[in-house]
Amino acid sequence: MKSTGKGAGVSAQTTRTKYDGVLLTIRSSKSFFEVTQAIERSLQRFHIPKLMEYVTHGDRAGVEAYVDSTSTPMAIFWDFEQGSTMRLAGIPIESKFYLVGNAVIAKQGKAKVSV
Repeated sequence: MKSTGKGAGVSAQTTRTKYDGVLLTIRSSKSFFEVTQAIERSLQRFHIPKLMEYVTHGDRAGVEAYVDSTSTPMAIFWDFEQGSTMRLAGIPIESKFYLVGNAVIAKQGKAKVSV
């Protein structure tokens, strides 16, 4: 689906692309800290400033090597601690959102996380 919007003399095009994704919810008798630490120890973290060093220097081979090295099998691209917002809204919960994926290719597989 494509749409074109006009505002302040600027036109923009939006493309919607379907992809497969999974929402994984973990419930454990372990503490929130233990579970999040296990997740973070099990997966590498994709570090945008590190990636941008290669981009800034026009180092395509460096970009490819970095992406490949941090994407096996999956990497944490981003995380967001949302429990404080939920508690403020009256929901007494600890919650953290992780965006996890493989930057090289979209492939079916499972990241093994020991919790």
